Amino acid sequence: MKRIGSQSDLSHTGKRACAGNRDSFPIYSDGTVEVIVSEDPAHYYRLHKAPLEGSSVWFTESLSQPFVEAGQILDSEQVRYRYILCAGKEGDEPLLTRVSLVDPPNAELIKLEEAFTTTPVLTTSPPVEGLTSSELTTVTPGTVGTINRSASECSVIIIGSREIAAPDVGRHNTIEIEAEIKARAERIQKRRLEAYNNLFLALYNHEPQIATTSIRIALGQCEFLVRLAELYGCLGVVRAHICASLHQYRDDLFKAIAKDPPRWLLISIPIRSGPIFAEAAIHCIGCWPQWPWKTSWDFIPSRAIALIKAKAFELFHLRANTERNLFLNTISLEARSARLGEGGSHHFDTWMVVAVFRDWLARVIRERREAGKEHLPTYYREMKKAGDAYLPLHTVEAMLFKFSGADFGWWNWLAEDLRLVKKFAEDEVAAITQNNLTLKVEGTKISYLTCSKILESEYPWVEMEDPRVERE
Repeated sequence: MKRIGSQSDLSHTGKRACAGNRDSFPIYSDGTVEVIVSEDPAHYYRLHKAPLEGSSVWFTESLSQPFVEAGQILDSEQVRYRYILCAGKEGDEPLLTRVSLVDPPNAELIKLEEAFTTTPVLTTSPPVEGLTSSELTTVTPGTVGTINRSASECSVIIIGSREIAAPDVGRHNTIEIEAEIKARAERIQKRRLEAYNNLFLALYNHEPQIATTSIRIALGQCEFLVRLAELYGCLGVVRAHICASLHQYRDDLFKAIAKDPPRWLLISIPIRSGPIFAEAAIHCIGCWPQWPWKTSWDFIPSRAIALIKAKAFELFHLRANTERNLFLNTISLEARSARLGEGGSHHFDTWMVVAVFRDWLARVIRERREAGKEHLPTYYREMKKAGDAYLPLHTVEAMLFKFSGADFGWWNWLAEDLRLVKKFAEDEVAAITQNNLTLKVEGTKISYLTCSKILESEYPWVEMEDPRVERE
């Protein structure tokens, strides 16, 4: 649907006006704006004009229209504006609509409630992917599961000695699916009503009622609130409230981001939360081009995707240079690197230690690539730990001691040579194993690289100035 109003921090009036106290919300006796979002009296609002105009571009434009209708005589405290929540076109979020003060809104409200709760008609072919209800298309990506059904197939299912045609099973499944869709639609409507309540609280500069014990619930509430704030042109008013509600979770916030970074990336942009955006983006960069999360990257704004690709390209080159330097790793003997066939047997044993390291590195890189896990280079962190995290001394000894002798070497410097090789590798991988997440990766299942850095100037909402443009 077409959004009304700009997405500036405040309305064009440049101010926010507050009237009334928190105890009187949502019904102020001197309020002149009536808002009805449900037949439930708990979701009836009588608000002041000033806070709505001062915070919302949409309300500023709508309330600027004349409020006195033909034949009306209003006293000083009588309602002058009435809005009801009407279902929009299929796929659109329902929007407040200004209606007449003369005619009661009951008939329209009944239609509204039916539109929100009536079970949609399901067709039997082709298979239903996802939820077809226009109400459910507004759910945030990644929060709705997928339902697969094909009642048009005529295969036969044999249970014991009875044969049941698939269409009969399909009809049974249809009832279950319809019940599930209706239940989900009701849950969405409940979340929508919560969002409107939080929106009006924010417009009055009161704290929205966001969950404080479940970050999963809080995220859903904030997503719906953001959607409404975008529609009514008042994102600048709700941003601080949403950021405060989410950041109060501290470590739980960053653990939740790790479970579905793209979803958090989506909400971080409208609320302009740098910490959430950077955290989510680093996860996406480390996994690119893999995308193992529920939320599709098709929903991510193009500017954010461009940043992820650019950072992933930088990470690719960092990996290439790091692995090149690791393969060039050697031990110098008398200002020359250890070489096979030179300097007698005392060069052979040193050369073999270097060869064992290079063989191990080539093997783990190849194994990751063949397993389709090239984006999960856990061997870097093993090299960073050094010690016995990889190629423990006793394993190397078992490999090389069988070649002991005058023609090879006595491995007197084996432990020292292995320590030198690992120390070089530890220093070389320091940059690529740096963790720039707020979340500590130790003890987690995060195996991809998290060394990318996101600058404040790279946030999608930051307008970059072109230095070539001359100022007036």
